[in-house]
Amino acid sequence: MIQRPFSRPCRSLLRALTTTACLALASVAQSAPAQERAQTQASGAPAVLLADSLVLGAGNVLVAAGNVEVLYDGARLTASRVTYDSTAGSLAIDGPIRLEQGERVVILASSAQLSDDLRNGILTSARLVLDRQLQLAAAEINRVDGRYTQLYKTVASACEVCAARPVPLWQIRAKEVVHDSVEQQLYFTKATFEIAGVPVLYLPRMRFPDPELSRATGFLVPNIRTSTQLGVGIEVPYFITLGDSADVTVSPFVSPNARSLGVQYRQAFARGDLEIAGAGTFDDLTDDRTRGYLFASGTWQTAGGLTYGFDLKTTSDIAYLLDYDISSADRLESAIFAEKFDTQGRALARLYHFQTLRESDIDIADTLPAYYATALYERRFSAPGLGGQGYWQVSGGQVLRESTLDESGRDVLRLGAKGGWSRDWLMPSGLLLGFDSTAALDQYWTHDDSTQTSPAIRLSGASSLTLTYPMLRATSRGTDVITPIAQLGWSGFRGDRVPQEDSTLVELDEANLMALSRYPGHDASETGPRAALGFSYAHAGTGKIPDYSLKLGRIFTLDTGDTLATGDRSNWVIALQASLGAKTHMSTRAQLDGALEPAKLETRLTYAGPQFEADIVHAYVRADPDENRDKSLNELTFATDYQWSSRWSSGLAVRYDLDGGQASKLGVELGYRNECVAVALGVTRRFTNADTLEASTGMSFSVALAGFGGTQASAARSQCLR
Repeated sequence: MIQRPFSRPCRSLLRALTTTACLALASVAQSAPAQERAQTQASGAPAVLLADSLVLGAGNVLVAAGNVEVLYDGARLTASRVTYDSTAGSLAIDGPIRLEQGERVVILASSAQLSDDLRNGILTSARLVLDRQLQLAAAEINRVDGRYTQLYKTVASACEVCAARPVPLWQIRAKEVVHDSVEQQLYFTKATFEIAGVPVLYLPRMRFPDPELSRATGFLVPNIRTSTQLGVGIEVPYFITLGDSADVTVSPFVSPNARSLGVQYRQAFARGDLEIAGAGTFDDLTDDRTRGYLFASGTWQTAGGLTYGFDLKTTSDIAYLLDYDISSADRLESAIFAEKFDTQGRALARLYHFQTLRESDIDIADTLPAYYATALYERRFSAPGLGGQGYWQVSGGQVLRESTLDESGRDVLRLGAKGGWSRDWLMPSGLLLGFDSTAALDQYWTHDDSTQTSPAIRLSGASSLTLTYPMLRATSRGTDVITPIAQLGWSGFRGDRVPQEDSTLVELDEANLMALSRYPGHDASETGPRAALGFSYAHAGTGKIPDYSLKLGRIFTLDTGDTLATGDRSNWVIALQASLGAKTHMSTRAQLDGALEPAKLETRLTYAGPQFEADIVHAYVRADPDENRDKSLNELTFATDYQWSSRWSSGLAVRYDLDGGQASKLGVELGYRNECVAVALGVTRRFTNADTLEASTGMSFSVALAGFGGTQASAARSQCLR
């Protein structure tokens, strides 16, 4: 083996060989952008030539023979003999030839006759492997102008082809394949697609992106879907690039009962993004045969920190999104917003539009709030001489309904101002004393409701005193923190009775148990004196000892008309969390009445392992006329994903009505992925049956070929390169 410095003539010939050979051959698969390759080629990086013998003959002919290996700028070329004739400007390479450019490009050939810049030439009995996925074997490969690679009598496949497996699962036979290294495209002429060696499709011409190109105009993976309502249909998405920051996907869907055209537009900006998705459909499922939906969202941010945007959602009817498996939402919320947050306060303005998709709301849809506008400006400050922190805010809100009927078509406008102050004191004993107070002045104007005073003025206020005594204990098993909490508070108002629009539903939980007001909006106000007792316990384990925490509390009030309380006290609020190791987590949140019977209960158990993931949720909500719920909800949902092997995976999702004794929704998925193909099969069953929603069963099926346009293959692959 010879490895030694060369004379000046030899160095010039070697540079011509290694600089052009390694880089030009690597460019067959466009492993680097053209500008980057040109810069690398001109960089003059040192090259290494290893061979059993090296001879410089007459006419400046350089011959390297016996285990020839050339290393240059990350590329590695091996051959049995390399001859460079500077006079003829030709390069002859005897094989077996192997060129590696990183892990992305491998070229194998028996021999090659190329120009000295390798922009033109012929490689015989050659095989090109792109990104260790797509193999193209050809009787002959021609290099043209350093950009195009022409392969004749070609077989292309991403499947392993070995002596033990000579026939791949799928392959494409073509008379000619042209690889454009600049556009990163593969053009097939007179191509036949074969499965297990059996021809199934012939196309005179077709085009695929090479494996390294993640965005390219062309067809995406087709999806075959079938359902009891639509029949068997096929969706063939077509992806169109609009520069580096925008694209459009057009998705026609055809079935015996439906014709649909879906469109999705995406664009990224320097300070935001925009996405628009929608579809127009003509089917036989409803009397109104023309149906569709539109979802559009965009968010932008200025250099000054202002965030603004919109989120629009609408559909032609309440069943469309479920019929075409787009969304299971029972209400669509659209919004236009602008907001800014900083360390001293916030400012926001939002306009909402609501569209109900609940069958029970069809007859009263015009009496439900259709539009809601809100604006708020708030600043926080340190209180001189008092300590603590204060704030002031001005805000407004308006609710509009489409109905003009008295009472049921009520429209409301509110303007108000609010301020508050809070401070904590830490006692020498470790007792933490907190004080919090607020005061608000609001004025309401009401239309289409003769039972309300308009304008109405209300002055409200609230104060609380909270005592907290955290206690900590450290042991060999971990750290325990025990914190009892007690609060005394008062709230009330003076002035007119005002309509309630933004506080009709109260959700009492561990997060707002000690808040001045448990109502989510401005309209409702708690009244009278009250007390709250709470307790929290948290354990941070060491080693394999699990972490867990418990919070519970209850509110006591003298105002028996308060919707937060049953009689003179609220439900018990309980929250329990536990991490049973690194993979398992459990949480429970509940409200228990005085008899310790659950009024609301949600329990979630999750497990996330390397092969198996599961999520189990049980939810129970007792019937409550005050919350417009005449029927209890008792539901169990179960979702799991299991990776059976490196190739097989499955998923299961079930929603089960425990009171009704039947499943409401069921979904099953099965996936197979190997080195050259990805197959997905899904079956769903919706058991809902109503006037506008029918029970239905749907199935989807898709097949994606690895090796084209960034389609990922299974990690279990060897490509038989050794």
